[in-house]
Amino acid sequence: MEAKGFHYSRPYNRYNGEREMLFYLPSVKYANYLNELPQLKDMDGRKRVEMGISFDKNYTVEQIKAMLPPGVHPVWYWVDTYSNMKPYIASKMPDGSVVDPFPDWASSVYGFGVHPDRNDVSEKDFLSALEYGVHHNRKYKQEFKRIYDYLRKDKEQPETSDVRLFGVVVTGTAESLKALQGQPYVKAAVMGATVDR
Repeated sequence: MEAKGFHYSRPYNRYNGEREMLFYLPSVKYANYLNELPQLKDMDGRKRVEMGISFDKNYTVEQIKAMLPPGVHPVWYWVDTYSNMKPYIASKMPDGSVVDPFPDWASSVYGFGVHPDRNDVSEKDFLSALEYGVHHNRKYKQEFKRIYDYLRKDKEQPETSDVRLFGVVVTGTAESLKALQGQPYVKAAVMGATVDR
């Protein structure tokens, strides 16, 4: 990555050694975008792959399901919870150099995903979890409230239309995920865990 001009390195999970996904905000200009879709052609097509897709703009769950190619399974949706965009503005240092924004690690973004016992998920699932956290979570109550207030704006409570999705984690075989190559909605594609069938 350094040879290609990246000013950040690839994170790995410290417990299992698997790659950690990175996410890129659609409205932020990054110096470099990681796109690991071309690496799929060098993999055994039967390998199971997890990949974080950062979008060019926000979408709904239904839009995402409709635009993903067959064999590409959405399992987790990345939600816009960014009430403070200041950390994502390039900063000029005293020596005149510019520090560009970094993408977010998977461990620092919020979203919701599929449940093993049901296939149907929606923005309502995120709002339900958020509502529960605002009223029942003591440790992270302020963070739940910050997100809740950001989504609801000047309304009494947020609505499903206030939940905007900036990306998705998909799974599939290396062969099926190749269909994401060249899709106009893909701003970045970062691999996570890969396993044999």
